[in-house]
Amino acid sequence: MKFLLHFFVAAFACYASLSVSPLLAQTMPDFWWKCQEGDTTYNFNPATNMDSAGAVVFDSVPCAQSYTMIVVYKPLTDTAESAIWRLEYNDSVSRGLTTKRILIDAAEITYTDTTQPGPIINTLRQSVMNIDTAQRYCRLVLGGYDTLESHVKVSEVMYYCRKLGSTELRKVQTYLAVKYGVTLEPVDHVSGVGDTVWRIVENETYHNRVTGVGVDTVYGLVQTQSLSEVEGAVVTLASNQVPQNGYLLTGDDNGQLAFTDEGLWEKLSRNWKITGTNIPFQTAFSMKVDVSSLPGDCDSLVLILDGTPHYADSIVGGKAYYGNLIWYGYDMTFTFGRGTALWEHIVLSKGRPDAGTQSSDQTIMQSGGQATVSVYPNPSTGHYHIQATGCKSVNVTIYNTHGAVVAQFSDHDKAQYRFDGELPSGNVYYVTITTPEGTQTTKLSVR
Repeated sequence: MKFLLHFFVAAFACYASLSVSPLLAQTMPDFWWKCQEGDTTYNFNPATNMDSAGAVVFDSVPCAQSYTMIVVYKPLTDTAESAIWRLEYNDSVSRGLTTKRILIDAAEITYTDTTQPGPIINTLRQSVMNIDTAQRYCRLVLGGYDTLESHVKVSEVMYYCRKLGSTELRKVQTYLAVKYGVTLEPVDHVSGVGDTVWRIVENETYHNRVTGVGVDTVYGLVQTQSLSEVEGAVVTLASNQVPQNGYLLTGDDNGQLAFTDEGLWEKLSRNWKITGTNIPFQTAFSMKVDVSSLPGDCDSLVLILDGTPHYADSIVGGKAYYGNLIWYGYDMTFTFGRGTALWEHIVLSKGRPDAGTQSSDQTIMQSGGQATVSVYPNPSTGHYHIQATGCKSVNVTIYNTHGAVVAQFSDHDKAQYRFDGELPSGNVYYVTITTPEGTQTTKLSVR
C-alpha cells in the first residue's frame, strides 16, 4: 500500500504540473503520467514493475470519441499475454491494449507480439463509437484487469483527446525515443520546436541503436546521458552542456563487435556517427564503453574519433571512460581500435620524446648508430629488468593503461645500462625507452 500511495502521489503531481507546463496548447496531452519512482530504469529513467504494483486506476481521464494513446512499456515475458492498459467508458464500451491484442469494445485485433530486450513505444490512434457524448470522464486502468495479469514495466503514458497528426506524433515519439533509448523506424526525428534532429536520408546507414542527449523545452526533456536499450548497445553518450532545444544523437552501422587486423593495430568492425542540432561549437561531451562486450584484451582500447585516437581516462569494472571530447560543429564518426601502434601515437602526440619510433623489436637504429634494448621477463610476475647497450644515454618511462607515469629512469655515459623494478600484478604497462638513436615502446604484461 505504501508503494501504491507513492505511485498515486507521483502520478497526480505529474498530471497537476501540466497547468504550469511550457507545453504549447496544441502539444499538451490531456492526461500525462510519468513514473517518478521505479525498480528499474530505461535509459536512466524510472519504470514501474506492474507485476508488483498491480492495477493502478485513474478515474478522471477526459473522455473523447477520438483519441491517441502513447505508452512506453517493456514486456517481462515473451510467452504469457500481459495487460498494459484499458480505457473504460461505461459498462459495455472499453478499449485496451495487451502484448498480443488491441481490445475494441466486444471485438479485438490480434497480432504477433514483438517482444524485445528494451522498451517499446506503442501508439494507438482510434475512434470510439457508442459512447455518451455528454460523458466527461472515463477510467484508465494501467496494469492487469479482469482475469488478465500484467507482466510489463511501464515508464510513461501520454493521452490526447484527438488523433495526432503525423508531424506532431513524430515530435512526441522523438522525445520518447531519446528519453528511453528506443530506435524508431527509419524516419526523421523531430524535436518539440520542429527541428529535424536526425535525418534518415543522411543517417540511414547508421540507423541502428540510435540514442543521444538532448534538452527539449516543449516536452520538458533533460537527458544528459543515454544508452540505447536495443540489444548490442555498448556506447553511453553523455554531456551536461547541451543547451535548450539542442540534441546530440548517435547511431551505428550495425557492424560486428569484432576486431579486424589493420597491420600494426586492430580496428572494431562497427562504426558510429554523431550528429548535433543547436549544439554550440566546442561543446564538451564524453563516452562510456562496455569493454566486457568486446572480444579479447581491451586494456588498451582506443577511441578513434574522426581519425584522431583518444586513450581512455580509465578502464574500471569493464567500462572504458573517454572524457573531454569536443564537438566541433559538424557530423563526426568514430570507432575503436587496440594495439601498441595506436598507444604510441597518443603518447608521442602528447609531447613525449619522439626520435623515430620503431616496431616492438629490441633494436633501435638511426643514422648508422645502433642501440640494443630489452625488457624481460615479459610477461612478468611483478619484477622486471630493462637493459640497453650501444648508446650514450638512455631514458625510460613506464606508463599504465590510463597514460599515467608510474616509473622513470635515466642514465648516461655507460657501456651498458640496467634498470630493475617491481610493478603491481594483474595490469598492463607500456615501457618507452629513448636513446639518441631513437625511441621504442614495448607492452609489458604483469600477471
